[in-house]
Amino acid sequence: MPKAIRREEAVQIVCKHLKRSVHKLAPKPVRDIIANNGVSGAILALHSGATVQDYVTQQVQAHLSASYESKLGNHLQSAIGEILSLRYLSVRKDPCSGVDFVFEDEGENLRFANGIVNPVYLLQLKSGTSWGNGSQWSQQYTDFKLARKKYGDKSYCVLGALFNKSKSSLLKYGLGHYLVGEHLWDFLTGHTRVLREALGATSREAVLPSILISPKDNAPTSWEQVFSLCA
Repeated sequence: MPKAIRREEAVQIVCKHLKRSVHKLAPKPVRDIIANNGVSGAILALHSGATVQDYVTQQVQAHLSASYESKLGNHLQSAIGEILSLRYLSVRKDPCSGVDFVFEDEGENLRFANGIVNPVYLLQLKSGTSWGNGSQWSQQYTDFKLARKKYGDKSYCVLGALFNKSKSSLLKYGLGHYLVGEHLWDFLTGHTRVLREALGATSREAVLPSILISPKDNAPTSWEQVFSLCA
């Protein structure tokens, strides 16, 4: 069985990486963001009664959100690697096999590995449950099958979705489990609600920097200036 870690320790690790993910954001200049968003959104905002300041702020927030998604996934993957190294044996990455992490357990895991003794977990992470179409799912199954050939009969595949409240399920072909949201974090940390507690702690500490549009950004202050940039 994996080594136990305290809930507080797991939450602290996730919090640490959440903070890093936000502080490394590097937004584009405001005028470039407005110019790249096209004219249709600006026209709709104008006719819905929005102010120029509201429109500019909304566009900057949307840009940051889009650019942040991949950064968040990368930093949470780093948090998971740190947690796994505290709990399991021989944690390593193997992108050539199509998996994010490979790690070994001692003993028999009846809950997640169908009673395999000393299982070798093959973990692939996704942000949510809407990550792929039919062909991408097919490729994921192909990657898992090849990885299992490499690591042998004791290997057990885990496809994990970092966020979502959907139910977890078994993967096809007896390959392993599809763990979603809290079920995934329970498997990784040995505790429930770790991600939710980390997000709550992060918000209470107010570590997320404000989305500042300072005078030096020379942001547009009239609809004429907005349209001169994007039309």
